[in-house]
Amino acid sequence: MEPLAALLLQLRERAQAFQTAVEYLTNMPLSSPTIRSLHTATTEWQRLQTMQEAPAKASVLAEISAASESLLDVVEKLTDHYQQAMQMLIGDRIGRMG
Repeated sequence: MEPLAALLLQLRERAQAFQTAVEYLTNMPLSSPTIRSLHTATTEWQRLQTMQEAPAKASVLAEISAASESLLDVVEKLTDHYQQAMQMLIGDRIGRMG
């Protein structure tokens, strides 16, 4: 397999894994205003998906780069908030057991 073809396959697999993770998180019973910002991540993800179909011009590549950075920022914040929510949930359960 050519290096570019292998890279494209890897990107498609990662895109599918990300989409699966977003769907999983969307259906989790944890909720807070910050966690609901998952909608922002979904919007950025859809924006990236749409841009992939655009012609490869410098301006489009700059937009993809900016959208990628924005998505990464949102996902990092969401990860922190999900971890905090899970810690509170686990802490509550441990407190009730004791």
